[in-house]
Amino acid sequence: MFKIAAGSHSSAAAYAEHWRPDVEARSSGSTSPRPKGWAAGALGLTQRLCWPARALAAWAALLLLVHLLSGDPAIAAFPDACAPAKLDGCSRIAAANPNRTGGLQPLHVVTSRAALLAAARAWMQAQPRVSVLRSDASLVHARAVSFAWGFADDVVVQVRCGANGSMAVLEAQSALRLGRSDFSVNSARLAVLWEHISGEAQRGALPHLPC
Repeated sequence: MFKIAAGSHSSAAAYAEHWRPDVEARSSGSTSPRPKGWAAGALGLTQRLCWPARALAAWAALLLLVHLLSGDPAIAAFPDACAPAKLDGCSRIAAANPNRTGGLQPLHVVTSRAALLAAARAWMQAQPRVSVLRSDASLVHARAVSFAWGFADDVVVQVRCGANGSMAVLEAQSALRLGRSDFSVNSARLAVLWEHISGEAQRGALPHLPC
């Protein structure tokens, strides 16, 4: 007859209790027990870190899609009007077919056409995320890109001579490429441009020359 040493029963019970999860896991068909302690913490951290990576990948994919859908158009002349389907996303300050002007009119300045156009082009080039795509003797076409999503707007500035040839006239159109509404971004952009050019003229930064 064997004797059971004192305390051996409690040790056996503790041993059985310690390995019970493994026994239950194997009996239920699972091949590995659930991680505990630092292993569980590491697994949870890895799962949490996956979400930012997935969100970043989705954002990058959306940026790529927006870029592919909004290629640069070839604009060689000042547009006749805002596109009918994008009137809520287009601001146009011009004598013909104005749209969402914010009360602004074409800007008449006593200076040469070249000087006024150069001032407008310099302002565009100084703006963040704005690239000049075309520039000639009477027109500047630039692409303005939004900060977060990369949506592009087309900003077209034209300078022509007034009726008597003594003043240069600034007209502009700023319109989105994708979508229907711009939340007044283009109107605000042209308002800032008008304020800048008006300030330059008042300071005498533009030469007093015939158009």
